[in-house]
Amino acid sequence: HAHAHAHDHDHDHDHGHEHGEDCDHDHDHHHHHDASTHLETDRFMSTSFKTKEPFNAERFVTSFLEQLPEGVFRAKGLLYFSGYAQRYVFQLSGRRYQFEEDVWPEGESPSN
Repeated sequence: HAHAHAHDHDHDHDHGHEHGEDCDHDHDHHHHHDASTHLETDRFMSTSFKTKEPFNAERFVTSFLEQLPEGVFRAKGLLYFSGYAQRYVFQLSGRRYQFEEDVWPEGESPSN
């Protein structure tokens, strides 16, 4: 799924003086984005989910990954599966996904 879009940016060029051909200093451009309007304008929806309960690894694949609607093209997170001491860094892009084994930082309780 390819996605291209244009952004409207506010550019602040007022440096308190005129710019001539011999101007030799940097001109900073300030871009202002409101993430919530940007997502809404481009018809994206974002959501998050947290729980201290571990996921069942098999059901995560069969009931979640294999059942994702066509419009879901990006997901990521740190996952806690029952029966596994390590955490998993999860990345989904399009229909491809990966799990990378990792350790929970000392003092951090496992959670999703």
